[in-house]
Amino acid sequence: MCNVTMRETDQNNEVKTMLRAFTLPAGLADKKQEKERLLVSFQKILPDLSFVHFGYEERENTCGYKIYGEYGSNRKAISQMKAPFLIGLGFKWDVFQPERQVTTKYLCVPGLSQASMHARIEDTFQTQANAMLIDASKDILRQSLEKIAINEVIYLVVSDGDGPRRSFDINVYDAGIRMQHIGKPVRMIFQHFSIPESVYGNIYNPRNEYLLGHISGGVDRDGKAFVSIYGGLEKQEHKNTANDIRRAGNGEGKV
Repeated sequence: MCNVTMRETDQNNEVKTMLRAFTLPAGLADKKQEKERLLVSFQKILPDLSFVHFGYEERENTCGYKIYGEYGSNRKAISQMKAPFLIGLGFKWDVFQPERQVTTKYLCVPGLSQASMHARIEDTFQTQANAMLIDASKDILRQSLEKIAINEVIYLVVSDGDGPRRSFDINVYDAGIRMQHIGKPVRMIFQHFSIPESVYGNIYNPRNEYLLGHISGGVDRDGKAFVSIYGGLEKQEHKNTANDIRRAGNGEGKV
């Protein structure tokens, strides 16, 4: 998966230029209208966004384009909020089947205890067949809470409208944990998916000093469990330009 992140503050022209890069391959022009409907929805909320993230993900039979819009929020004030609130939207479609599209909602749920987060993780994964994924997610949360208070953890509930997807996203950037410190939960995730030890050694770098950012997991639209671990977004000394934030975003990726 490839992500590009930029700030959308007086950068509308630059964002629109990047939107134009999301074009359909030759031969699919007749399906352009399907994609355009999604982009129109995104452009309507663009003036209210603080960040825009572009994603690309290729699998065996699909090629997904993703545009994420993130509303500005004061991280320090989140713990004082009393009710869940919408923190972002994701607009996603398959290049080869633009009619296969979805708008994902990211709902921030403030004020949760560690026990409440544990219960939500268990409920999201639905079955004890996903026990290792549940334990890995809890372990990453546990390590994070050794560094920061529970009210500094940002917990999101992620849904695709009325679709069957159920997932969470737990942001622990403030804990300052490095990727090299989460080898145990990463190994558990690999074991759940029956990934050979040789592959683990090739993919996971035990000396990886990237910041651990957030873990997301749950059950996708096809009923299959998944986990993604993100990191590498380092704080920049000057955050007031699109280029600074875009450079930071380029460094974020899956383990």
